[in-house]
Amino acid sequence: MMSMPLFQDLLTKNHAGKFSEIEISAKNELGQQFMYNVGDILASYNTTVGLKLNGIDGKVQAQLVEVLKPLCRLTAISLFDVLDSSSYNNDVNRSILYQFSKHIRNGAAHNNRFNISPPLTHTVTWRDKEINNSSNGKEVFLSFLSAGDLMLLINDISLELKKIDEV
Repeated sequence: MMSMPLFQDLLTKNHAGKFSEIEISAKNELGQQFMYNVGDILASYNTTVGLKLNGIDGKVQAQLVEVLKPLCRLTAISLFDVLDSSSYNNDVNRSILYQFSKHIRNGAAHNNRFNISPPLTHTVTWRDKEINNSSNGKEVFLSFLSAGDLMLLINDISLELKKIDEV
């Protein structure tokens, strides 16, 4: 949606000259305060994703990898940390799904690279994905897991928690 020119135009016009929940305030190294408005934020986003509008068919082209990777990483870290500190922890912390999620979370938190230490004594498998000692140092998102895989992982965890609630 952020890549749709019509959405960007409407958002910019709607907030022109007014404060918005999207506006960002930041300080530089000298302590000077700067405000970035909706237009600035959208321009930065467009540059980051290389947004292009194909004039022939009106399709939007963008390289969203630069946006998806950090979102996947943050989601994976948050997902596991919430699960780890939840009342479900004692019920799930020995499950393969929990172990798999923990490795994904650790990789996401270590610059998007698996950080397997100490070495694994067994392969951790979820669906068709396997984490083993040879995974160490390899990229987690978007090489090993896609954004869609992360959504499936979240769904599988949710289903496991529902089963616990039913008992």
